[in-house]
Amino acid sequence: MKESVINSDEGILDFFPEPYPDELFSNLVYRYHIFSGNSTAVRTTSDLFNRSLGRIRNSLLPSYLDIMSKRLLCEMFQSEYFIFNHSVFRLMRLFLSEDKLKKCVNDMKFGSSVSTYYQTGLVGNSKWLKTRPYVCDKCLEEDIALYGEGYIRSLHQVPGYLYCHRHSVPLRKIDHDDGNYIYIDIDMIDYEAGLVNISDSIKNEVEKISTILSNLYDLRIDELTFEKLLEKYDLALGKKGYKKGKYIKSEELAKDFQSYYSYDFLKYYDSHDHKKLKVLVE
Repeated sequence: MKESVINSDEGILDFFPEPYPDELFSNLVYRYHIFSGNSTAVRTTSDLFNRSLGRIRNSLLPSYLDIMSKRLLCEMFQSEYFIFNHSVFRLMRLFLSEDKLKKCVNDMKFGSSVSTYYQTGLVGNSKWLKTRPYVCDKCLEEDIALYGEGYIRSLHQVPGYLYCHRHSVPLRKIDHDDGNYIYIDIDMIDYEAGLVNISDSIKNEVEKISTILSNLYDLRIDELTFEKLLEKYDLALGKKGYKKGKYIKSEELAKDFQSYYSYDFLKYYDSHDHKKLKVLVE
């Protein structure tokens, strides 16, 4: 169990847990809630964000980080550190223009992350939006052996990431929470329920998608931007013959996309409808 101790002062936190690698921000906040001895969410949100909230919902994206960062007095714990290392925004930022990226970061620093859900498309992707935490049994085992406790990883909450590429096992959905920030109590996990159902016929394809998502997730913030990503897509479409001048051959691309992947796999990810896929491609 890690803990960073900080000098006490008015408005300054006495302590704050040291983040684990890729720990989801909401899990980190709930660890603070547990170790602080606070009995209510109102006290915890007041400590961290100067906001008295009666209920702290599980969240994939952080909010009001600027207030918390100033109360931590730790050079490493700046708002951007939590945004790009402890939330699914680490992946989502790849698909945002520079202007949208700055707006989302400012929203999470100085206000609510609600608008960021819309900017990143998380709301429109409600089928795969993870409103409950997902964990890998093997990752939990390793974390408990290493840190003495398990925790929720940000990567495992990425929409579409359903298979731990490190251990080649499906993720497990945890349903025992009450809607608050989730702190994993190993004794409360039901290992007989919640395992993501992936048939053998599409297991390899699902694993490949998870590996691709992980590779994108692990990219440094300066390694690939939205503009560079568009250039790569544009170049790839041209080489494959799917682009003529400024126009993309969306009909042909959608058909070939459906031919490349199995029907069961596309249906599993709700991408088997040709019209819907064509719109997505465009």
